[in-house]
Amino acid sequence: MKNYKTRIAQAKTSFELSCIWEEVRNAYWHKKTISKEMYEKRSAEIAARRKSL
Repeated sequence: MKNYKTRIAQAKTSFELSCIWEEVRNAYWHKKTISKEMYEKRSAEIAARRKSL
């Protein structure tokens, strides 16, 4: 499975980004597998990518 950063960069639709966002959110809030800093960083990347679509 590709990492979040690669998947965000390769996303072609807003829906794909929403799915990735849900995974990132769950990884931080429920599974605790990523740090708060990584959560905030990926959130910013998703927002920037969504604006560029």
